[in-house]
Amino acid sequence: MRIRLVNRVSLYYIVVVAIWLICVASRLKFNGLVYSLDFGLFQPDGMYYSFKTLNFLGWSDKSAFTEVINWYQANAAKFQSVNLTSFNDPTSTTWLVTRFRFIYPILSIPFVYLFGLSGMLVIPILSLLCFFLFVQKVAIESKAPTLGTILIFLLGTSPTLLRWTTVNYSDALVLALFSLFAYLAYISLESWAIGNLTLLAMIVFLASFTRQTLPIWVLIGAYFLYTKKRSAGFVTILTSISCSVPSLLTFPYDQFLNSKQDGNLMESLLKSFGNALYVNAIEIAQLVVLDRTLLIIMVIALYCALKFRHEAYSHLFLLSTFGAISINSLVGVAGVNFRYLLPILPFATLVILRSNFATTIEESLPKSNFKK
Repeated sequence: MRIRLVNRVSLYYIVVVAIWLICVASRLKFNGLVYSLDFGLFQPDGMYYSFKTLNFLGWSDKSAFTEVINWYQANAAKFQSVNLTSFNDPTSTTWLVTRFRFIYPILSIPFVYLFGLSGMLVIPILSLLCFFLFVQKVAIESKAPTLGTILIFLLGTSPTLLRWTTVNYSDALVLALFSLFAYLAYISLESWAIGNLTLLAMIVFLASFTRQTLPIWVLIGAYFLYTKKRSAGFVTILTSISCSVPSLLTFPYDQFLNSKQDGNLMESLLKSFGNALYVNAIEIAQLVVLDRTLLIIMVIALYCALKFRHEAYSHLFLLSTFGAISINSLVGVAGVNFRYLLPILPFATLVILRSNFATTIEESLPKSNFKK
């Protein structure tokens, strides 16, 4: 019976890995421009991460710059749109924003050493696998393993998810780190032991130096304090704020919140608020047009979160959503196609799999021999 159980559980993970491999193979085979949208493997901002990785490998600035330019000229889907002036200017907005994002380049060092700049794709691709394994792990522990596999299959058909987890950006790594946090919170909601608090601090540290995530962490930390998980709350808030200080001090605020010459700060704030509404409306519109599967998953997650609004998982989902929307609004660029909202997905799947909705669906599926 024990061997049979192990084989049954292993089968789910084998299927998950197979789905992941198909997703990766399809992206490596089919990429480029889709309706003038860049679905290529090497995106503009990825130049900065590639440059940092080459620097860590000992390349001089000049040789690294030349290597990245040559690589993009041969492999980028929209090389003509790459702002080389900004790339060669350490005072530009993008350089200032990515200055302290060193985790992804450091982790990419061995892969770039072995495979050249194509190695920048390895960490994002492995991060996608981490997310899929998280979903299946929670599904098995929630006694909804088949539903978990189906959910992973549906996520694997999402062009939005695959677009940002198979490119040389740090977003996929953020997704993986929030998947680890979501699982850590899932197993620690009742009690945060010293070991789990240490893991929490490590995850927050890594995420903070991967991409801007402070609004999400502050909201989650405040929630922990509100629910009397004081140790987890203090660790989350203090770690995220202290790790974000360098980027906060060098952030080019004037590029994101400009007062009109003939106006004032209030007019600028109103304009920024209006732009935030526009940016997030475009996000929804893009999902309606390009990715209805992901939109439906998000709608189901929102429904479950509101229906079971007293559950901690629902609170984490709603808070992470608000935090991610805040980041998306601060960036203020319309049409980024859910890129800055990826950290929501682990909480969305957690809410779905832990709901009675998941239990009902699992019971309606063909019966399996799985037993926890």
